[in-house]
Amino acid sequence: MSDLVELIKKRPGMYIESQSATELDYFLRGFIAAKKLVNNETGDMESYYGFNHWVCKKFDIEANVSWRRAVVFHEPNEFYAFQKFFELWDEYTLER
Repeated sequence: MSDLVELIKKRPGMYIESQSATELDYFLRGFIAAKKLVNNETGDMESYYGFNHWVCKKFDIEANVSWRRAVVFHEPNEFYAFQKFFELWDEYTLER
């Protein structure tokens, strides 16, 4: 999953239409679902949902919401939330 995130970070237009947190979230969820269906792999799913919980904790959100909702709430728009995702993902992966 981290490899895919790095590819998207470098060339987002190759993977999603616009640099929006919502499109990124849906793309990554689709990727995870496809890997589960095709290869029965769950490692990326666990990592992604772990990231969701980590973001909620970081922003002191007690509800179980997606990283996207948490970040969009704190950023001025979808583009900034998209950019913030990569900062948070890097921090999350360093901590793991």
